[in-house]
Amino acid sequence: MALKKTILIDAIGVPAAYHVIDGVNVSRSSNTTSAMVLSYYTEETFKAGKSPLGMATAIALTGIPPEGSDSFRHAEQMLVQAKPAEGDTDPTQYFGTQNRYLFSGAEIVADAVKTIPA
Repeated sequence: MALKKTILIDAIGVPAAYHVIDGVNVSRSSNTTSAMVLSYYTEETFKAGKSPLGMATAIALTGIPPEGSDSFRHAEQMLVQAKPAEGDTDPTQYFGTQNRYLFSGAEIVADAVKTIPA
């Protein structure tokens, strides 16, 4: 699956509208799931086999997937959640970390088929 939401890649000043979770790390001891997200200018640039914009974005999420569930699907569901009411804190948010709600409100869509030139 992929996420559709236009965000600005601050480091290079370019908008990105299509995002793919490339990797997920689950830590039972810290009760966190970390998602590595690759961002593309558009779905079409992803399909064309182009490189992502900048480096992968690591986002720490509180909680781990339920036993037997897909960690990628779990991370997608967590990433699109709405930001809690003002004053609610997220223990994964501390100085120097990526905004946990960067993809809040994104649409989860089926993976595009990537065509890599021969």
